[in-house]
Amino acid sequence: MLSALLDHGGFVVAGRLSCVKVRTEMNAAGLAQAFYAALGDRRARWMGSILSVAAILLICRTLYLERGRLAQVDPDRDLLVAATVSVLVVVLGNLLGSTASWLLLRKQAVTLTFPFLVAVNGIAQMAKYLPGNVAHLVGRFFVIKHHTDARAALAFSIYELLLLSLAGCGLGLFYVHFVQRETLALFPVALLSLLFLGAGVLVLLRAGFLKTSLADLSLAVMLYLVSYLCYGLAFSTLFQLVFDVKAADIFLCAVLFALAFVAGYVTPGAPGGLGVREFVFMVLAQPFIDTTLAVSVVVMFRLFSVAGDLVFSIAALSIKKVFDVKLLP
Repeated sequence: MLSALLDHGGFVVAGRLSCVKVRTEMNAAGLAQAFYAALGDRRARWMGSILSVAAILLICRTLYLERGRLAQVDPDRDLLVAATVSVLVVVLGNLLGSTASWLLLRKQAVTLTFPFLVAVNGIAQMAKYLPGNVAHLVGRFFVIKHHTDARAALAFSIYELLLLSLAGCGLGLFYVHFVQRETLALFPVALLSLLFLGAGVLVLLRAGFLKTSLADLSLAVMLYLVSYLCYGLAFSTLFQLVFDVKAADIFLCAVLFALAFVAGYVTPGAPGGLGVREFVFMVLAQPFIDTTLAVSVVVMFRLFSVAGDLVFSIAALSIKKVFDVKLLP
């Protein structure tokens, strides 16, 4: 992946601090092109795909070894309720993510409306499954670039990843400090991660690559936090209604999902983080929840999340038609 960045001329450094605005934007465009070319590089996609397949095989092995226990699960009304909650949470999570995107991009020279960003995110939700997260990230980048510029589109992608991670680390810090004090050893790790990510956000804000404010960034983090908590509710509902596991509280599930989601999000070539997200969730859940139950729930939620993404995408296409949204000018 590093060689791909170098091959495509990434990390262009301005020769002088007094360079004009046009020169800066050209450098940003070159950096953006190199960054996304590296994500879409064949070697990066193959690495991500191999990682995804390996994780899926490990998960399938765990399910096969415990097939006797899983056969005892009855598809009753509780499962239907949990499935409905999960689908609605995924739709709500996508809507909150689109709102966060609007907050980050609403102060650009060309106003990007909320229906426009719902349409972009809705279509991207299905694009991430084939050929993978590369299509999700690169597709949004090029659409937004056509309405703003390469520098703003690249900064938006970096902000989104930083803020998603920041919200996850903040939730983890709260959890280990106030809920699970016996895991206090994780507190400094969460705190350092939070400080590092926060510093990165402030540096980007100071650099001015994206016209936004600290208030909008804070609101975006809050939306991501609410989204993680909603996902935590969905997982907790699955654990409690389907497998009668009371130890899986909303905060624990939200923290586990946040960390697993970010890991799957940044893996190129993995369709929607498939396999990677489930494997990370399973590993992180081991000290708290039975491994078989954790794998069963995360696999179930994957099925429900695909259904939720599909519902959101259909709704986004309807919004695109009603508001006559033009993705490309």
